[in-house]
Amino acid sequence: MVRYSLRMLLIVVALLGGPLARLGYLTQTARAHRQTVETLIPTLCVSDRGTPDEIRSQISFMASDASRLSSRVIGHPHVVGIGSTEVIDLESDAGRGHVIQNEVTLAEWKQAIAHEIVARRFDQTFFRPLQSIAGNVASIVDWPAYHFSNGSSANTLRTPPLHSALNDLKNSSPSSKRRRMRILRLSRS
Repeated sequence: MVRYSLRMLLIVVALLGGPLARLGYLTQTARAHRQTVETLIPTLCVSDRGTPDEIRSQISFMASDASRLSSRVIGHPHVVGIGSTEVIDLESDAGRGHVIQNEVTLAEWKQAIAHEIVARRFDQTFFRPLQSIAGNVASIVDWPAYHFSNGSSANTLRTPPLHSALNDLKNSSPSSKRRRMRILRLSRS
């Protein structure tokens, strides 16, 4: 019969405790980020008229091999169609893109993809113990959320993310669109 001393038991528990505690921390943090993604999916389903599985697969596609997100306006209301909003392309540094159908949910799309990127980082970090974890979602996303421009980079207005929802409401009426177009025409002449 093999006998173990109390000292040997303490050494084994101490050696196993560190890696297992790290595994538990990484798993729980990845799970918390994925829960955040799951809470955003119903909003994205309504805005993009997709099923939850389609939205999950699009988020997963955008998050694979990505470390940064950015967005740009690729359309204009009068070019895209009467009564429509600007079309926004969400791009990752991995070369993947997604066209946002409803510009009001751009921040939610960015948050969902950023949380999925961070969750993947926490999943992969256990097998790379010396790698530091950048779990900050804000470092992934290009947070000046909306870039409205008349074609000149000098005239780009950047709206802070806290005020983007209020600006969407303020600028969504037909009269404010007409006012913006009038100002744009006057500034070009």
